[in-house]
Amino acid sequence: MGQSRGRGLFVTAGVLAFLILGIDRGMAGPNEDAFAAAGYTLCDARLLQLAHGDRLIKRVIRNAGEAVRTGHKDGIDRDIARGREINAGDWSRCPAEEVFTPDEIRIFAARAKMESVSAAEERISRILLDGGASAVRGTIEAAR
Repeated sequence: MGQSRGRGLFVTAGVLAFLILGIDRGMAGPNEDAFAAAGYTLCDARLLQLAHGDRLIKRVIRNAGEAVRTGHKDGIDRDIARGREINAGDWSRCPAEEVFTPDEIRIFAARAKMESVSAAEERISRILLDGGASAVRGTIEAAR
């Protein structure tokens, strides 16, 4: 089993993928953890699905995680960019609530002075589509 450390917590294989990607702990391992630890989201996995023409999201995440672990992250980034092109701006593929909690979305909405939570969800989804999950996390952390 792989292990990683983050924010002072000890995390075993599968737990990181469970926490970040929502993958069942029993189905996750070091490749899924590597995918999540590299900062990728379910949105990125869906874009990889488009680029690869693969209907099985868990296989896409597992293969991408293996690529990250073996030093081929640049190829994953290229494939995600190709998936973005294929996706043609369909932000509904990247629901904000799959990456952020309702409370985090409300915090983002307040910090960004959005009129509604639904407007914030759409904005976050568009940001996720462009690979900006860390920017949203930064906005939320700055507001806390």
